Amino acid sequence: MNSLYSKLLKNMITIFSLAWLMIVILTQSETAHEIEELFDAQLAQEAGIVFDISTTAIEKGILLNDILNKTSSGHRYENKISFQILQGKQLLFRSHNAPVKQLSVTLGYSDQIYHQEKWRIFVTKERFNSKVYTVITAEEYAIRNELVNDIVLQSILPVLFALPLLVFLLHFAIKKGLMPLQAIAVSVEQKGAMDFSPIKTKNVPDEISTVIDALNKLIGRLKIAFDKERRFTTNAAHELRTPIAAIQLQAQVAKRSFKNKQQLMTSLDNIIFGTQRSSHLVEQMLTLARLEPEAITDKFCKENIINSIQESISESIHSAIKKEIEIVLTARPETGCIVSHYQQGIVIMLNNLLQNAIRYTPAKGIINIELDCDEDSYSIIISDNGPGIAEEELDKVLERYYRGSEQKENGCGLGFSVVQQIVDIHHASMRLTNNNGLVVTIQGNRT
Repeated sequence: MNSLYSKLLKNMITIFSLAWLMIVILTQSETAHEIEELFDAQLAQEAGIVFDISTTAIEKGILLNDILNKTSSGHRYENKISFQILQGKQLLFRSHNAPVKQLSVTLGYSDQIYHQEKWRIFVTKERFNSKVYTVITAEEYAIRNELVNDIVLQSILPVLFALPLLVFLLHFAIKKGLMPLQAIAVSVEQKGAMDFSPIKTKNVPDEISTVIDALNKLIGRLKIAFDKERRFTTNAAHELRTPIAAIQLQAQVAKRSFKNKQQLMTSLDNIIFGTQRSSHLVEQMLTLARLEPEAITDKFCKENIINSIQESISESIHSAIKKEIEIVLTARPETGCIVSHYQQGIVIMLNNLLQNAIRYTPAKGIINIELDCDEDSYSIIISDNGPGIAEEELDKVLERYYRGSEQKENGCGLGFSVVQQIVDIHHASMRLTNNNGLVVTIQGNRT
């Protein structure tokens, strides 16, 4: 089970345990150091006290070996502490648990193993009545270790007892922190299949609001895609109804006209015309459906835009030759210019404009294409010597399925909609004017 709650709880307990373990290790190390300093100072102090007490016996020449041989112990640590006083190599005094042999010859502090136990030993030289005496005090390490362990244990026991309570509090804190996620899950689950309203972000933590914002953007894109598909379906059903009905009618006429060859050929021509018109309509509608800005932006590339213009001319040249129409391309500079654009989209846009110009330009007419480039921008101007568009209809022709009132050529009214869609994708502008024919001016930035 990949639970966020479990991961958070485990991670927090792990982090707390590691931090607690580091504190224990540091506490033990620091405590051991401080206790060692304290007990070392105590050994030095004990050496001075023992020698001061022993000076009286030294003056009287009394040896205390028999006096210090104890038969009972006053404290459990008593056997873990001992001392020796020597003059040269002669042992004068020692505690009841100290050996006859000198414990250490190293001045200052040292560690020795005695009776399989580690001892801390302090050796110093003292002068009395012009004689030098060696004073040795010793202490078993077990005393120090026991004290260190007791201090560390006393410091960690409260934490150990508080650990279950901490886990309990973490459980509720994490559950409360994850409540907004559960509320969002319920909100999303309750949404209907056609509900594209954004998820509310009120009282939601910043970390979760970023996820909700991304979800809302996704919902928005889904709504756009769904609306687009619904429009396509509606438009297809509406626009294809008439040509399909006409084709069916002509097919029925052709079926009844086997004996009338002229009428049969006319009906077949009408069927071919109807299928061509339907095919053109479907192609234009599919082109509009595919022109989704989000899906095209990553297909932009920096290339010479004159290549796209020449490709479009080569695709339209056959239609122009049939009507003996001349297509003239003028570029300033002649080499064209580098523009960031969607190459296939530009070709589709120019194909629509050229096909429209060819359709309405009279036979033996001329179509001019001008490309102007400067440092930051470019413009493409396509002009013909056809009838143009009535001034009051220049804006209306950009609407889908709109055809001018005086247009007699075949079409479906989607050409300029496709062009406008591609212009918008490139963040460019398009202007339609009349000047002895239709003039289409497209302007955009090179980057």
